[in-house]
Amino acid sequence: IMLLLTISTISIMGSALSKSKHVFFIGAMAKRGVLQAYLAEHCPTDSFRICAYRSEIVTNNNDFIWNDNSPLYKSGGWDANKEDFNRIIKGSITEPRFIKMQIATSIIATGQQLVQFHMGDGNIPFGPETGLQQDVQQYLPKDIPRMNAAAQQQARLLPILEKLNIVYDVLIPISLLVFLVGCIFRWKKLSSALRFLLILLGISVLLNAWDCATFSGTIDRYGCKMIFLIPLMAVLVWGSAFRTKAITMAGRNDVGRK
Repeated sequence: IMLLLTISTISIMGSALSKSKHVFFIGAMAKRGVLQAYLAEHCPTDSFRICAYRSEIVTNNNDFIWNDNSPLYKSGGWDANKEDFNRIIKGSITEPRFIKMQIATSIIATGQQLVQFHMGDGNIPFGPETGLQQDVQQYLPKDIPRMNAAAQQQARLLPILEKLNIVYDVLIPISLLVFLVGCIFRWKKLSSALRFLLILLGISVLLNAWDCATFSGTIDRYGCKMIFLIPLMAVLVWGSAFRTKAITMAGRNDVGRK
């Protein structure tokens, strides 16, 4: 399954990643302050396009990547900056001072991502002036009425998701506590297969947070796609206890009938 998922990811997302990964990583570096520190040291000697706008770089990676007035676009855009950004990225992960900064800020960002998991991030109405609706208008004009009738376009979706986020804010910490308590008291009683599954799910949550926070930025939608695994892990730990108890009671009843 993991092999098939990897192959499909490369085949489906490979082209998009090759075109965009340098921009998202640089945006994440800007959010963590690594880009600003690197440019402060190297701009006097290196002729990076973005050096002319170094003072305008903000720590909001969304603004850096998507705002038309950000230094990214003022210095030429995604394609024009690709070579410079790749040089900056390479330098930041090979020079000792910046390797330490990358690691330290990555760990902090991973922790921040782990507590950012609200639903609804980005689910705002997209009006006629946005690129999304313009693309739909160009390629699928007959779908515009149905698109604009959707709950998201009518601004009815976010209020619902905000209420669900209140539930999430309570459910996730409780589930984590229940899971940890279960591990303390029941870990040795679990089957090796279940222990492996729980470790795999826990690593998946941590790896997702590290990957997204380090190479793209800390965003709620990155966290909410994986955070449901924590309640699942709590259910798996304690569900096995109830299953074992039920089997034991059934066996006793069967013996009693005989």
